[in-house]
Amino acid sequence: MKMSDKLRKEIEVLDKEKALFEDDIHRYQRQLVEREQILKTYDQHAEIAKEKIAKLLETEPWIRAEEPFFGKEGTMYDFKDLEPLKLTEDID
Repeated sequence: MKMSDKLRKEIEVLDKEKALFEDDIHRYQRQLVEREQILKTYDQHAEIAKEKIAKLLETEPWIRAEEPFFGKEGTMYDFKDLEPLKLTEDID
């Protein structure tokens, strides 16, 4: 039994759609791997930061004493209105 031309064309169209979907799947899988690597890097950076903070808290007792004032409006630790880029320029 021969396949009709109409059926053959439908199969070709479906094969092309399948190939497009497979390309999409591969692209999304690559993006997923890239994003997982980014997350792993962020986790590593966060762990390093936690370790640095713990060390600072051990070596710098003033941090614990001043901590209640961090981010409090009107204190010397109120950084809400500061512009980091301007501060960097002022330092240079």
